Amino acid sequence: MDATRIAVKLFAADSAPVDRDAAIVVFHKWIQQKALDEMFIDVVDYRHVQDGPGVLLVAHAANYTLDRLGGRDGLTYFFKGRDTSSELTTIEDRLRAALARLFVAALKLEADLGLRFRGEELLVQLNDRLLAPNTAETLEAIAAPLRAVCERLYAGAPVTHNHLADHSRPFAVEIVSAQPIDVATLASRI
Repeated sequence: MDATRIAVKLFAADSAPVDRDAAIVVFHKWIQQKALDEMFIDVVDYRHVQDGPGVLLVAHAANYTLDRLGGRDGLTYFFKGRDTSSELTTIEDRLRAALARLFVAALKLEADLGLRFRGEELLVQLNDRLLAPNTAETLEAIAAPLRAVCERLYAGAPVTHNHLADHSRPFAVEIVSAQPIDVATLASRI
């Protein structure tokens, strides 16, 4: 599996809508303060799109969105595949790197906005329909790296993987752990 464009999403713990006005202010502060190890470019407001990307923080190598994609609020990290680092040679390496960046941003949003995220639930998406079509073969190719990452994150707790086999969408897998876990613990394990 050679897909490089990976998206990972944590879901909001609360059912109350995310304050996207405040998120815009926070994302602009992140740009000004160089708050994360990213080259940030801009903040884009997509709040007018129902169940869409919400607020988008554009960086050179990735995008961060406080979105409502799939009808559920959450934070998504989209790795654009622009890292030429020799350290990210496998899909497992790229998945772990994407998750590590997602967890850092989520912890920062928890501190800056008072948001809470459900660590026991993740969405993993491969945004490359040529290298990773939404098929059973792609699921088979990513199964071992996905299991290895989940074993590390959830420390042996029972985890289910649900392949979202909608061929009109990019390949995606929902990961759900049977045990609740916070983002700080996940960040320490990645």
